[in-house]
Amino acid sequence: MKSIGDIAGTVTVARAEGETNNYPAAADVGNYYWYDQNSVDRFSFIVSVVLNKAILPQDGDSYTTELWIKQCVQAELT
Repeated sequence: MKSIGDIAGTVTVARAEGETNNYPAAADVGNYYWYDQNSVDRFSFIVSVVLNKAILPQDGDSYTTELWIKQCVQAELT
């Protein structure tokens, strides 16, 4: 797994060396789930945040807004 696009809901993967099987056809991707396994981190949890969209910038960059929200949540957790 090369990268995960949180906002776009995408995963970029590379074929394993020596692998000959093809990836799923674009029409079939909804039938598959990808899991990112990290051999170092064995503990994780999910934090849900409910925000009033009216207070978020409507014309701003979604990635910048996401980063700001993550920073605020992380600051509260530490």
